[in-house]
Amino acid sequence: MSDTTSIPVAPCGRDPEGLVATSSGPDPGATAPVGPPTFVEFFRDRYVPHARAVQSPDTRRAARAPVAYLLYHFGDRRLDDIARRDVADEFAAAMQTTGPLTFALNRDGSARHVRHELLRRRARPFATATINSSLRWLRAVLRLAYAEGVIPARPVVVMVRDHHACACGRRFGRPGRRHRGGEGHA
Repeated sequence: MSDTTSIPVAPCGRDPEGLVATSSGPDPGATAPVGPPTFVEFFRDRYVPHARAVQSPDTRRAARAPVAYLLYHFGDRRLDDIARRDVADEFAAAMQTTGPLTFALNRDGSARHVRHELLRRRARPFATATINSSLRWLRAVLRLAYAEGVIPARPVVVMVRDHHACACGRRFGRPGRRHRGGEGHA
């Protein structure tokens, strides 16, 4: 994403920054692919150049972890398959059940293999804001694909509802407690 920072390697062996670094555009001798590209291909070939043009380095640096989760979950899937609403819901459920993953590298540059159940025991589950952060980046990538005509339908990515929020969307302290609001609040 950024020239000065690298996105860590996903546990499955995908290297987002490595893909970006080796990308020199489409191969002139290759035949045109049939159908929409995969998430990794579109991210590497279209979204990263777009992000470099319109986002600050700080924004791209903040996207490292959410994008790493997206590449881990959606890397080899076609964009038209991901653009369905139920797929984003499945992604949110997978993040909640899988829990935190490590995208760290070993000294030799290979992906670090960590037992996921060990991480889950040590770490707290994801906060709703963490999941929604990845969903926002997914929505941004899919909207660019729609704007460029890569996918036919406008993507619908619904954020996960925070259980610490009132119906109006305003957060409050503990579960079961409501804020004192104006009209329409209980």
